[in-house]
Amino acid sequence: MSKDYQRKKVYDWEKKVWSKHNEKGWDYENQMSPKAADKYATELWNKYKNKLCYNFDPRDVYCSQVKTKNAKGRGRPCMKSGFWYSGRRKYTKNGAQSYYKKMHLPDGSRTKVVIIHEISHALAPRRVHHGSEFVSIYVYLMAKELNFNLKYMIKTLNEDNLNFNFNFSKKLGRRIKSLN
Repeated sequence: MSKDYQRKKVYDWEKKVWSKHNEKGWDYENQMSPKAADKYATELWNKYKNKLCYNFDPRDVYCSQVKTKNAKGRGRPCMKSGFWYSGRRKYTKNGAQSYYKKMHLPDGSRTKVVIIHEISHALAPRRVHHGSEFVSIYVYLMAKELNFNLKYMIKTLNEDNLNFNFNFSKKLGRRIKSLN
């Protein structure tokens, strides 16, 4: 497993960006309900899984639902790999596909910016953790979904010496150019 070389820098950077855009990130008073968090995470995943997913493979079966789980006692939100599987499809008795992914969200973390952070992990290559590809996807989603200032985010990424690369994916490079 590769070292997560810029995790702390990403966490420090995102706090600065959230603050500039009047977001708390972790918000115990105004977090979404579990049902609303499920809906938002599912909408994000379905909107971007075929557009930005670095790992996309048409031979795999991709889930279409994200369920959030209240992770009591866990310090940080968590998104594990497993949004797809290759093998037999799983169906319920009524014929609906029953495969879904869980996102572990401790109390206070059911907010849009935290959910976007976790979905960015699912869209980035599995090996990168908080590497340049993850940061690039995360920045794009915050600009696109929350109207965060893209130029400000790029400026602060450079100031904080964080690695990012919008051109690692032709799909992402075109989408970033459309935001400018």
